[in-house]
Amino acid sequence: MSLCLTEAQTRTLVTRLQECVQESDNLKMVTMLRLLLDELEEDTLMAKLSSKARKALTSSTLAGPGRSFPIPDKKHAKAAIMLSGKAPPSARPKIIAKARAKLAK
Repeated sequence: MSLCLTEAQTRTLVTRLQECVQESDNLKMVTMLRLLLDELEEDTLMAKLSSKARKALTSSTLAGPGRSFPIPDKKHAKAAIMLSGKAPPSARPKIIAKARAKLAK
C-alpha cells in the first residue's frame, strides 16, 4: 500500500509519530514507529526538481506520457512507483519498470 500525502500532511504525520515515540513505553511499538518515521522523513525530502532541471532531462529519464514521471535518481524512482496509480493505466507498467530498473542500479 502506498499513501499519497502532501509535504505538509507528511510533516504533520511525522510530528505526531514523534510525539507517540516519546510517550510510548512499549519497545516494539517505538521500534516500529521509528522505522516508519525514517521512511516518512526520507520521502518528505525526496523527489524535488526545479523547472529548469526538469526541462533539462532527456526523454530516457522520463517514464510517463507527456514528459511526466521523471526518474533521474533513486528518490524519484521511489516516488514514481508510489505515484504510478495516478498515471493512465496503460502507462503504469512502463513507469514501474523504469523505476525498478533505476532502483536496481
